[in-house]
Amino acid sequence: MAKIDPPSLSARIDAIEVPVERRPHLGGSILGHSCQRYLWYNFRWAYKNSINTKLNRIFRLGDAIEELIIADLGRAGMTVTNGQVRVVGYKGHGGGSIDGMIGDTLFEAKSMNVTNFNKVRKHGVRKGFPTYYSQMQYYMGSLELDTGLFVSMNKNTQDLYTEVIEYDADEYERLREVERNVIDATHADHFERVGYNASWHECRFCNAADVCHQDVPLEVSCRTC
Repeated sequence: MAKIDPPSLSARIDAIEVPVERRPHLGGSILGHSCQRYLWYNFRWAYKNSINTKLNRIFRLGDAIEELIIADLGRAGMTVTNGQVRVVGYKGHGGGSIDGMIGDTLFEAKSMNVTNFNKVRKHGVRKGFPTYYSQMQYYMGSLELDTGLFVSMNKNTQDLYTEVIEYDADEYERLREVERNVIDATHADHFERVGYNASWHECRFCNAADVCHQDVPLEVSCRTC
């Protein structure tokens, strides 16, 4: 057996690419994204869809933290039901799955690093993390709910932040319009780029940056034909 070098082993593991299952729908969790061009690329499966092992661990940790939060709510006398109930959006091509319900209140659980957690705790969900706010509005509007409970865990300290989110009809209608536009559009050029080049702060780490800014051919699928 070859000698094990822990530092290089860790780096090698983290660099391994993990394929990500493509969503068949335009997810409600990303409708609040600042770039509708990105949403089009995502919905059309236009770019290579994989992540490294480290990022995959972060996502899987988020799943585990959601279960911890649900258990803690149960200890506080709040029962979460209807986990992963499907919300169907425009033409059946939009939608998503909710984390659950507490009575007639939407429940949404998130895990955050300390920077994002402090931002949300200071400014609230709408200003501190707008995509999460939009996600909840889309689900509340689709399910005709008036309120939602947002619960986030700080991954560094395990502190919790909770906030009751009221339904915002104007935001819901805006998101439905985005959903319709992205699903009906036949080409990415229906939407402007949010940045002039790939070095723009919103484009630098975008999964679609290569196909958007570098003229890399779109991935071949029924959705890009």
